[in-house]
Amino acid sequence: MASSSVSLRKEETSKGISIASTIFYCSIIRWIFLNIISFQETICKRRIMSTTIASSSSSAGSNTSSLLLLVTPWNVAVTACGYNMMLLVVNVAFYNSQAVADLNPNMFSPFGQLMVLVWGLAYLAVGWESRNNGSSSGAGAIWLVFAIEKLCYAVGWVQWMTTNNCLAIISEAWKEGGGFSTEMQAPFFHCSYGLGDATFGVLFAYLGYVALVGGQPSGRKND
Repeated sequence: MASSSVSLRKEETSKGISIASTIFYCSIIRWIFLNIISFQETICKRRIMSTTIASSSSSAGSNTSSLLLLVTPWNVAVTACGYNMMLLVVNVAFYNSQAVADLNPNMFSPFGQLMVLVWGLAYLAVGWESRNNGSSSGAGAIWLVFAIEKLCYAVGWVQWMTTNNCLAIISEAWKEGGGFSTEMQAPFFHCSYGLGDATFGVLFAYLGYVALVGGQPSGRKND
């Protein structure tokens, strides 16, 4: 009887923490989108003030340029930080950190999971400095370091994928949890996180390259 009560209490606590961490993550996503929308509005204002009627022959190049304008240190940093902070949802604010560690203890021990969050804050800090200080070629080396860090995680993910059967792991978690539950979060994370890391690695490399050759897109706010 006592064991059943403790188990029920643990399950309720887990659900409560999961809901709280999900709300926290949703707020991060909302913050990301608000910043991107704000930056897009800034681009539109600049166009209205400085652009005349563009010729049809240069429209394709203009669209490409507009897309690259979104890839600023601040936009990439905020999005990458939010992506890393998603781990708080996966490990249920560290309440379920051991389940994440069990699937890959070399890379995602509880301390390793903490460092993922620290890396996220590092992205945000560099993005913030680039946004406030404008173009800064000195940040190029830092973005390249971030790209190498993401490369390490992406390679680690590929190695893990080649030695593990994702479908079998997810299927087992489904059966243990009786359907979709917190048991599913760790397997889904390990089967997919490398795709995001590889994407941000490319974006960090781009920011580093642009910064080092000059003309880094700062994403600085206009007064």
